[in-house]
Amino acid sequence: MAEISEVNFSSFISGLSPCAFACFRVLFENARGKIVKDGPQGTYEAHLDQVLQEIGADEVKTLADAIREIIQCKVDIKKNDFLYFYPFLTSVGIDAGVIRYGIHPDIEVVIPTITLPENG
Repeated sequence: MAEISEVNFSSFISGLSPCAFACFRVLFENARGKIVKDGPQGTYEAHLDQVLQEIGADEVKTLADAIREIIQCKVDIKKNDFLYFYPFLTSVGIDAGVIRYGIHPDIEVVIPTITLPENG
């Protein structure tokens, strides 16, 4: 199995609007909390109202636009001599007031080691 030697989230930090970066941060930190507590789960949930409040948005459309931006960014992961590009979200959906999203296993394992800046 190839060992991860480097992880780069710079496209999220430099490429997202402030609202999208705030959304990314909320989803990232939500997943980090669950990974640290219970280990990688593949799929995570966040309450829609809480996320809207934390990113300062009033409408689900604003959140959807932020998620579209997040989907466009890639995580760069170096394994041995190869550089891989992964989307942060492997799946995402909003249903019954809950955001459900998936994260690739290669990203899940490094999330506890990553510190995001306060602002993108």
